[in-house]
Amino acid sequence: MNNVKKSVRATPNQASFIDKSHEFYKNPIEFVRSRVESSNNGTFVERFLAKSTVFLTDYASVKELLNEKCHLFNMGYGAFLSHVYDDNVLFTDGEKATNLRCKLGGLFINEKIKHYMINIEPVIQRILDNTEYLNKTPVYTSMKYLATTVSLTTFFGINHINSDRIQEVSLLATNHWHGIISVPVNIRIPYTRFSNWYSKSLSAKKSLTNIATSEIGNEHNSCQFLRDLKCSIGEDNARNHSLLFISALIPKAIASILTSFIIVTAQNQELQQQCSQSESLTHSVLLEICRLWPPFIGGRRTAYQNTNICGYPISKGQPVVYISHSAHRDYNRFIEPDVFLSSRFLNCSTDMDLFTFGFGDRSCIGSEFMDILLTRIIRYLLNNYTWYPADNLLDKPVEYKWLPIARPKQDINIKFINK
Repeated sequence: MNNVKKSVRATPNQASFIDKSHEFYKNPIEFVRSRVESSNNGTFVERFLAKSTVFLTDYASVKELLNEKCHLFNMGYGAFLSHVYDDNVLFTDGEKATNLRCKLGGLFINEKIKHYMINIEPVIQRILDNTEYLNKTPVYTSMKYLATTVSLTTFFGINHINSDRIQEVSLLATNHWHGIISVPVNIRIPYTRFSNWYSKSLSAKKSLTNIATSEIGNEHNSCQFLRDLKCSIGEDNARNHSLLFISALIPKAIASILTSFIIVTAQNQELQQQCSQSESLTHSVLLEICRLWPPFIGGRRTAYQNTNICGYPISKGQPVVYISHSAHRDYNRFIEPDVFLSSRFLNCSTDMDLFTFGFGDRSCIGSEFMDILLTRIIRYLLNNYTWYPADNLLDKPVEYKWLPIARPKQDINIKFINK
């Protein structure tokens, strides 16, 4: 997608007075492609969410933003999401963020992850052993249910057998999730539903906060994660951060990656068979899926001071949007970047160079847990099933929706057969 030469750095174009937010949300991939082609540059400026915003789309620029110059930018989410999420690590910077990340990172060390996986195993087995459910339910929907159940069991100790409770919290989390791509009602974008979504999101947040507060204060709740969370950052901070773990953020990311893996291997039975015999190939395929179809299309930052990214000037206070999707398809970084190559990541360590879960000092603190969980679910599927398309939707390339999370535009059903 992004075939701009790394040395090309045009003079910054001026942002239009017309806000382009609606165009971006309607089709972010086409929005980026058209600007890159017209400017012959991987970096451009547009008015977005009422502000002149720099868009970074090539690999070198995104990596410099997230790594070498991360200390010159704040996370940039607080202005739009602080009402949707309470004060937490996403909205903190500097020393406070470093201390919080250190404490929260302790919840995802290997010893803790092993304990979580003991409780997760029965959830994976119960849901994935229900072949009737898997076969009648669109694959993204079934993977989202699995991921949500795993998340609520792990982070809140909600019994995975209690499907009514899982569904109740899941519905609230979905309504709350809509606020992630909506904006406050005082920033209106014509012809969109974002303002309505934002209002519903705040209502769902209140209900989720009540649930989280109840579980945190429940002395009979034996959930190890909640206990460790309270011990590491205190009960008040635990209540604030609990929204991150009870929301749909984590389950939707897991479901997105699992769905793409299942679709790719349903389209290629030989690859599916090879993955069932090779853990290293499975890992390579998983990374290649994260490269081509990252669950989050990108992220946002705001400059602390006047600076530049790869020579492109950025003013103090100016928002920056980086696009992982296009950076992962940069011809200057990847051979045949738009082609799925199952062996691309075999016998190499370049998985650290992907931006799927961020990069550098502000990358996702639970990325290792995510990797272990995804691998375990995929291995269970490969060990117990073969699968193939249940209809002809997979006869051609799958079209994706990219916001708020990457998933197929159409419902896709997969036929699972017990081995």
